Amino acid sequence: MSKFDQMPKEIEERILRLGRKAQTKSLPFVKWKDGTFEINDRSVLHSQWIALADQATAGWVRWNSNFTKVEQKTPTVCIYEHDEPARPMTPDGSKNMWRLQLELPLQQIETSELALFTSNTEWARQAIGTVLEYFAKTHRRPIVQLEAREAIKDDKPMVVGALDIVAPDEGDDFVIDITRSGTPAAGNGAAAPGSKSSDMDDNIPF
Repeated sequence: MSKFDQMPKEIEERILRLGRKAQTKSLPFVKWKDGTFEINDRSVLHSQWIALADQATAGWVRWNSNFTKVEQKTPTVCIYEHDEPARPMTPDGSKNMWRLQLELPLQQIETSELALFTSNTEWARQAIGTVLEYFAKTHRRPIVQLEAREAIKDDKPMVVGALDIVAPDEGDDFVIDITRSGTPAAGNGAAAPGSKSSDMDDNIPF
């Protein structure tokens, strides 16, 4: 007989939850680089993905004065289950250096590959916002195609990425539920899948 045979249920559940979280793997990021979308240096331009809008997360990041480095991140929450977290304040009471960070998991239709798309630019934030609005209005996860679009910024032409919504996803049974797979859950205040570092392509987030 072991002294742990009478382990209280709440301790068992807490340790089990932490153990499962420790075994999760970070999702690769969908990067926008040199006019194309890439995952692990592989171009995925024109590919189609299911946007898992019900598992999108929101959190806050604080940048340094030059907007070149993330100094601090808050826990992210699944916006399907929780309200957007309140913007935090710096020790001096300022809120200006905090920027809302949205993360949208994507699942490749043919292979079931999972990847993470983040709002590290203005167009990326708007793209995620469009996906969330579509999901709220249709009650369907959208199928999106990763495309490049011409845009004008400061009177100069440029190329930006786009998540073109091409169809609603009706195959709910096919889609992997991130919260039940080997990928970390983002709800209940847990950290979202992946971690941000030098993977961000732009110095200025928005």
